Amino acid sequence: MRDKKPDIFWVVAVVVALGIASTTLMGEPTPQMSPQQAGIMVR
Repeated sequence: MRDKKPDIFWVVAVVVALGIASTTLMGEPTPQMSPQQAGIMVR
């Protein structure tokens, strides 16, 4: 039982990290990344 709790915590952390990464890649980048992506898109 004690070994399963950390595993669930890591799984949740990974899922959250992947969710944030997917949102940034899909079209909701952070304010700092938006100008860079805009410049790349224009070029």
